[in-house]
Amino acid sequence: MTMWIRGLDFTSSSSSASKANHLVEGTLNGHVLDLRTMRRLTSRSSLGELLSESGPWMLGLDFPFGLPEEFIVAQGWSGVWASYAAQATSLRFDAFRTRIEEFRASREEGRKQPKRRVDKLANSQSPLTTVRTPVANMFHAGVPGLLNSAP
Repeated sequence: MTMWIRGLDFTSSSSSASKANHLVEGTLNGHVLDLRTMRRLTSRSSLGELLSESGPWMLGLDFPFGLPEEFIVAQGWSGVWASYAAQATSLRFDAFRTRIEEFRASREEGRKQPKRRVDKLANSQSPLTTVRTPVANMFHAGVPGLLNSAP
């Protein structure tokens, strides 16, 4: 059986020509992945449009879908993903970043950047990271596409 496979190299700066989101598409037939196309997604709405395309297909995304539970609780947000994701992304990014900075400032050294369990398993950065690889920016820019595509 052949499966249509997609992978999205996501950046929160997708409006920039030099930092567009790139989608690679191909087919998986048995154990062979045949990459067929690569296209640039040039707007923030592109992810939502991509997710609404008919399938069947599988998509790999390289941004965090969630936030650490300690941060969610400290914000007083619901622990239900769709609820807290909507609350977080309804804030302008500078307000979201300020909440992250205030959260970090209130915590002792070594606990300023909590990770989700999956981050620990993958040895990846906290979704609250705002510098170098701005993972928090990627969450804030990518999650609206997921929320808008949910049935």
